[in-house]
Amino acid sequence: MTIEIRLGVDGDERPLEALRYEEAFALLEKTLDEMRSDRLALDRALVLYERGTALAAHCDRLLAQADLRVSTLTTSSFQQAVAPPREPDAGDDDTW
Repeated sequence: MTIEIRLGVDGDERPLEALRYEEAFALLEKTLDEMRSDRLALDRALVLYERGTALAAHCDRLLAQADLRVSTLTTSSFQQAVAPPREPDAGDDDTW
């Protein structure tokens, strides 16, 4: 089950899950910059904290998915590179 979080940042009402990594990371940076301001009301700080944790978790999920894909591809490529050559079956008629 996925909880849908709508960001509501700069008029962007897409759900969090629709953001690509680069978009989510840019919004996370923007959120952190705003959180660093000196005159931030408590309510706004809480909203930003919630948004930031959701964006960080989303980025982490996307990185984990990318890491799994790279690992799978690397393992598959390695296995193909070190696999011994296949010997022809007895029924193959490859003789000349």
